[in-house]
Amino acid sequence: MCATRGSWRPTGHGALSELARAVSPPRLPRSRERHARLPDMPIERELKLLTAAAGAPQLPSGWTLGSGALHQLRDTYLEADGALARASLALRRREGDPHGVLYTLKGEPEKTGTALTQRTEIEVGEQTPGEIPLAIVDALRAGGLSMNVPLTALRRDVVIEQVRNAWPLQHGGDAVATLSVDEVSATYAAQQVAWVEMEIEFSTSLSAVEVELLSTKLQDWFMKQPGYTLGGESKERRARRIVNERLGR
Repeated sequence: MCATRGSWRPTGHGALSELARAVSPPRLPRSRERHARLPDMPIERELKLLTAAAGAPQLPSGWTLGSGALHQLRDTYLEADGALARASLALRRREGDPHGVLYTLKGEPEKTGTALTQRTEIEVGEQTPGEIPLAIVDALRAGGLSMNVPLTALRRDVVIEQVRNAWPLQHGGDAVATLSVDEVSATYAAQQVAWVEMEIEFSTSLSAVEVELLSTKLQDWFMKQPGYTLGGESKERRARRIVNERLGR
């Protein structure tokens, strides 16, 4: 990625193919390809479960949902010749969020042994239409990831469209998380996959110990309810895995 801001604008597949041929693909030094170390960023902690039901779930005693909201989101995961994937990073451009177009850079998920996942992330609103925010570029550079090509060389990797029902989740009267039920349709390698999942994203004001305690209570509850199975994968990774298995890769 170049040191200064560039632009990414959606184009047709033909234009993307021409662009890929015209621009030398970015490469990372082998010593830096795996698990790029990003600067200190907020940690996203969320419980992910797969479900067949798209409505509001039943909750254990002491837990309540606030007023819900419906969102239609389109997430485009961007890649540059596999450089981000080799560094265990994901760069997402989101449309449809009530806060406008958002860019999110996500680090490698940490394994917790449960359906709870946690990963560092930085999320920045689009300041200039079609341009990746400088804060994202700076975070990549600070993590040792340098792609010396125009940002227009970034290509669509996974496209995820989802209908999201989201509610504030309260425990004992205190807001502790956002619970969302997502009807997901993902496209990868010209293949489509679909599923429904529930995410419970905990407030960043909670400590890791508090999140682990609350997450364990919720996971134990939902695992006793019909129609729920453990999740844990991010949406883009799940889409890639399902498609690769389908294609025998």
